[in-house]
Amino acid sequence: MRMAENFSAGKCVARQQGLHGEISIVENSEYRWLCYGDDVMHSCMSRSRPQQLVLPYQHYMAAWQLFLPHLPPASALLLGTGGGDNIRFLQHYYPQTRIQAVEQDPEILRLACQWFALQPTPGQLELVVEEAGDFMLRQHAQHELIFIDMLAGENMPACLHTEEFWRACQQALSAQGLLLINGIFADSDGFMLLMKQLQAAFGVLPLCMGVPDYNNVVLLLDRGDVLANRPLVLQRSQNLAEASGQDFSAILQALQSDNPEFRF
Repeated sequence: MRMAENFSAGKCVARQQGLHGEISIVENSEYRWLCYGDDVMHSCMSRSRPQQLVLPYQHYMAAWQLFLPHLPPASALLLGTGGGDNIRFLQHYYPQTRIQAVEQDPEILRLACQWFALQPTPGQLELVVEEAGDFMLRQHAQHELIFIDMLAGENMPACLHTEEFWRACQQALSAQGLLLINGIFADSDGFMLLMKQLQAAFGVLPLCMGVPDYNNVVLLLDRGDVLANRPLVLQRSQNLAEASGQDFSAILQALQSDNPEFRF
């Protein structure tokens, strides 16, 4: 996600060579963000409210709160951590949730702990340094919530192109769980190939949400009928707006406009 104008005046406070390019930590008086190998912002943290989701696509990833039958989720698995934006959100709003976060690049995790308030906590947060495909092939636990945030244009990890990986994701998702994918696709062929792989693994096509003014596409999948509970979606959007001030109006609009079969 490319940096908006209000982030252009930031100062670089750390640089480190990662597995796939240079990692930069940049900050101004309001925000701190992480760039990896280019000018694309991969994570962003409000310095005064670290639990706040800042990047637009992350608000769409937060749609899981509208669908899960029970809150808080018992466990969450994150493949690709960046600066840990979704982890901080979960730790603040759903401290009962057990989180396991997998990141291939140890420098990403080291910098996330140093600069983005990410700290492993026994019984709550486990950080794993491993390639996501290898991790999933030995994964036996099931989770109510799975985030995959590794799909970026031509630089997608090889595992994302394999049927074995997506079948492992399907098996790691509980019957009442939800899998969310953030993707930036180099072309329509890459997007259509992923749709075929997901349909083969899950038996259905995902719900899709394009993020306005950005290249991100957020995909949602389940193993049963979690995504079919339309009345819950409307009720949750109202309850969460009252409890935490989260505004889901753009997400509800995207669910309907981008998915012709999705109607309240």
